[in-house]
Amino acid sequence: MIRRLLLAAGYAAGFLVLAVAAIWLRGATLPANHTATGESEVPASPERVFARIGDPAAYPAWRTDVAKVRVLDSGRWIEVGSQGTLPFRFAARAAPRRLQTVVDSTTLPFSGTWTFELQPAGGGTRVRVTERGTISSPPLRALAPLFSPPDRTLRRYLTDLRASFVRE
Repeated sequence: MIRRLLLAAGYAAGFLVLAVAAIWLRGATLPANHTATGESEVPASPERVFARIGDPAAYPAWRTDVAKVRVLDSGRWIEVGSQGTLPFRFAARAAPRRLQTVVDSTTLPFSGTWTFELQPAGGGTRVRVTERGTISSPPLRALAPLFSPPDRTLRRYLTDLRASFVRE
């Protein structure tokens, strides 16, 4: 009986080691960097859109994936939401045409920027968002697509942004 239990435990441990190795190897074959882009037309002027996306304290009022924001100073904040707690900062601001945010951490297993480009379009604004990210951990690279497609957060952001102006 004990011999069978030990044998089963050995097989289970071997399977676990092989599974972890397979995940690590799969992640090692994937590129560390990714780029995702999305666009949406928003029924508001570039100035109003820029003001909204440039005000992190107001994010919980219109972003469905942000429950709380703690503003650290005029250019840095921490978002608390469906993806955990993430620190950000503004990397570039050129009102009302371009805004860039960056993950403000050197200890996370990922990093990246979001670049917002705003162009007048009809009676509103065409918003183009480009996410450039890096996932340094091979196992995380292998598992990330299973839990969150690269453009899911970006699409949700654009949907929330547009909806926030439609509701007004």
